[in-house]
Amino acid sequence: MRSKIDGDIMVQLEEKLSFLQSKKESDDRDFKKLRADILRKEQTLSEIFRKYFEQLLSTVDIARMNNETDLKELDGTLKLSKKDLLCHKSNIDDIINSNDPSKVLSKEVDKLQCKLDQIELNSTPSSSAIVKFLESTIQPDVSKLVGFLVSASVKNTYCVDHYVCSITVQDNNSLWLYYGSYEGIRHVDPKKHMSVIDEFRDINAIEIAAGKSNCLFYTTGNQVQMLSSDKKTKVLHNFSPHQPTTLLVTEDDIVAKLVVLEITGKTKLTYENDRNGKPLFIYHFPRSITSTESGGLCFIDCLSIDDYLGRIVMFSENQFIQWTYDGNPSINTTEKPFSAVEVLATKSENVIVSDKFTNTLHILSKHGDMLSIMNLCHVGIEKPGVMAIDKSGYLWVAVHGQLLYRLELSGM
Repeated sequence: MRSKIDGDIMVQLEEKLSFLQSKKESDDRDFKKLRADILRKEQTLSEIFRKYFEQLLSTVDIARMNNETDLKELDGTLKLSKKDLLCHKSNIDDIINSNDPSKVLSKEVDKLQCKLDQIELNSTPSSSAIVKFLESTIQPDVSKLVGFLVSASVKNTYCVDHYVCSITVQDNNSLWLYYGSYEGIRHVDPKKHMSVIDEFRDINAIEIAAGKSNCLFYTTGNQVQMLSSDKKTKVLHNFSPHQPTTLLVTEDDIVAKLVVLEITGKTKLTYENDRNGKPLFIYHFPRSITSTESGGLCFIDCLSIDDYLGRIVMFSENQFIQWTYDGNPSINTTEKPFSAVEVLATKSENVIVSDKFTNTLHILSKHGDMLSIMNLCHVGIEKPGVMAIDKSGYLWVAVHGQLLYRLELSGM
């Protein structure tokens, strides 16, 4: 136990205390820059918007105070753990130096072990929220003219059994998780600590999408299939010799590789080019697809199933390619190229893209303007992968490993 204290736990505590100090300094710089950005924008606008700016600054100050309070509490917890640890170390030394075997085998040692385990369990600090200022182009709405605050904070972290390859949300906010061909699909309840509702190990899918009444649609081989609420599978459509790689379930239709199917599986529409003759896919692997409230379809056009390199394409309801996006040069370089895993549309019709190898979320407007890039390392998330937005507006993010995060979004 003494060796463990000197070799592991004490080192970790010192590292985390050092990290906490750096985080406090970094947050202070970030909040000062945040205020400076807002004040700079204020100088370019007329006096009639002053009240709006005051409201923004007040919100930032509250966020900063909350952030400082959280960090102060974490600092106090770690320092208290360090104090307790030194006390336990002294007690252990007394037992060792007593040369009394009965003390070594006493219940007091078991109590020390329990306390040591508790210190180790509580030594990991939680993360604070990301708050940023988004400037906007001139619109009739004051908030769109000035800009608005957006934030993302981790509400829950879940350990799952395996790497999540695809995730979708049922109407009741339960989750369907696809773990890969060897582990299959599980229907789980987040409200009950990810307890398993149903499990289907014999399904080998590429992507899954929830339908109504607890039914599930998924791509497998050359087919789109449906798993009904009575646990029976049905082939909806066979694309042979082609392989559907992603799908989207809307109120009335199923979209797979830009082939629109009726709920019965009958082909309704097929898109290969837009109305100007531009090909929708210049690469070979559509990875993810989503739809906006206004009827646009946004998808990832990737090089291959094993390669995340590619672009985002917005295909409008009137069948034109409205815009494409292949990353931002401020973070996407030759060493860290744009690596889009999932694309989602929010209720405000913005588009969120997970960029795996830069640990970021790209936030785009429905017109393709880059609104912001959020570095998820600031909230403890690395290599964001597949995502889903539930009916309550929370963002679910799976990472490279066996962790699943639930994020609260604001302003997006």
